[in-house]
Amino acid sequence: MTLSELTNSSPEAKTLTTGIATWIRESVVLEDGSRPHGITYPSKWGAGLTNWAMWMRRTDDGTGQDPIKTLETAEIGKHSAALIAAAQLRGFSIF
Repeated sequence: MTLSELTNSSPEAKTLTTGIATWIRESVVLEDGSRPHGITYPSKWGAGLTNWAMWMRRTDDGTGQDPIKTLETAEIGKHSAALIAAAQLRGFSIF
């Protein structure tokens, strides 16, 4: 398996990546006996960008509600670095 296959957005590659994520979510047990709450993976838009997939374990397993809290907030506007970087990657203009 290569990085090219993992970051490819073709229907065939999506089957591969969602299959891997499903296997991790349903089958992997961590060293402390807990199950993972999510994964990070590289973006097809560049090595400097990271994607996050998070699972709501308690909600999914029917054992309660997952505690959700905000760790950091940032406004996204036409002058924010994240929006500018995303637009540049996709060849968009921001007005």
